[in-house]
Amino acid sequence: MTYQQLAKIYGYDPVTVSRDWKSRGLDISQSDDEIYQWVTDNILIPLRGQTDLREETQKEQLRLARAKADIEEMEADLKRKNLIEVDYVTETLSGYFHQLKTMLRGIPNTTYIELFASEDANHLRIILRDKIDEVLRDIGSYEYEEEEDENGLSESEENDSHFERIGTGNITTRESTSK
Repeated sequence: MTYQQLAKIYGYDPVTVSRDWKSRGLDISQSDDEIYQWVTDNILIPLRGQTDLREETQKEQLRLARAKADIEEMEADLKRKNLIEVDYVTETLSGYFHQLKTMLRGIPNTTYIELFASEDANHLRIILRDKIDEVLRDIGSYEYEEEEDENGLSESEENDSHFERIGTGNITTRESTSK
């Protein structure tokens, strides 16, 4: 049997048979029955496995059902206020870290006289350590206070009403203390 004959029998391009099938282990010097068996095992059966539409359809239906269940769970968590908007978290953390950066960068301005008056490097290190610890304690006791807008709503109340209008846009989970 030749590559040309195999290509004609199975409807493949002769180049595919001679290059790809050969590189995958086809030995054209075998008997016709062995060649047919090799084609069945290595070419045809894998193709059949790839085209099981019923199984693929069931997998996609299961994936869709899971997605719908996840959306319903997110909506329930949203109503229980266990979800918060990603943009809100990002904005709040950015403000917090900006304040931290500002306070840390302000250390030289508030302690430069003490630093200049320090007697040696060890004393300078102690002054800086104490001042950094003080700033970290101050920022660690930072309590977020929501500002009310002109409608009398706080930012989180505004976000709650925004969630009700937009559904489940960019949302992340918040640790629930009731669990």
